[in-house]
Amino acid sequence: MKLKTYLMGLGLCTMVTDAFAQFTYGNTGLMHLPTADMQRDKTFMAGWSWLDKAALPKAHIYGWDRDPSMNYYLDITFLPWMEISYTCTLIRGKYLAEWRGIDPKHFKKWANQDRHFDFRFRVWKEGWWKSWTPQIVIGLNDALHTFEQNGTSGNIGTSDSGNGFWGRQYIVATKHLDLNGVGTLGAHVAYLHNNRKDFHFEGIGVGANLQLDKVDTGNDVANRVINGFNVMAEYDTRTLNAGAQWNIGLGQAKNSGDSLFDLFMVCEMNDLKNFSGGAGFKVHLK
Repeated sequence: MKLKTYLMGLGLCTMVTDAFAQFTYGNTGLMHLPTADMQRDKTFMAGWSWLDKAALPKAHIYGWDRDPSMNYYLDITFLPWMEISYTCTLIRGKYLAEWRGIDPKHFKKWANQDRHFDFRFRVWKEGWWKSWTPQIVIGLNDALHTFEQNGTSGNIGTSDSGNGFWGRQYIVATKHLDLNGVGTLGAHVAYLHNNRKDFHFEGIGVGANLQLDKVDTGNDVANRVINGFNVMAEYDTRTLNAGAQWNIGLGQAKNSGDSLFDLFMVCEMNDLKNFSGGAGFKVHLK
């Protein structure tokens, strides 16, 4: 049964495929590892994801350590160097009822949601000094929250076991290599830190992705489909993950070859065995 589930998930990963949307956090990145890639200026992004429990914090009172969940997110890059996202992860009613000692029939299936904000800032653009210099981004996940810990409450900060389940801080460098006639290879190295006991990230994470964007089949439709495909692999300091994304652009911006509207699908095999996936869209306002 486990083998069958793995094969089905792997098959989906090869069928749905780059929007560079980090669907677990609702912003830009690979799967769990951030990258220094940035969306185009004035880009609005929204999406929905189905998350296996392996891709979630181990929050017992929310049931994330026992069952899968879902999320939805909104993200905007309104300056070329800053990105802000808002993500809601759903909470099952039966576990809230269990935690509060209340009959589960008084709760809906999805009784609540955990909300968090993420911020990303580009501090160095790729090739600014020398052609080989990487792009550098610093980021804060679940940056604004109150927590109760050690007898204190109502503070803004990082908790090891209270609220802020998605909290972490990072700095990441990304360098791209052009593969003539194939696409673009991205290499990503990040340092991640948090104090979480239930979703701990600490140390160096590495990842790579291959974005097909230069394949010429001689057919416009085939080119559009193939050149939206992106494959990814990462070590996020916790697990080794593999996944794929597929992006298709619709419409064309005035006086440029860029799309106005993008649709994307993304999936991952967390720890190479647990399937999660999602879909979304982007609107380029500029």
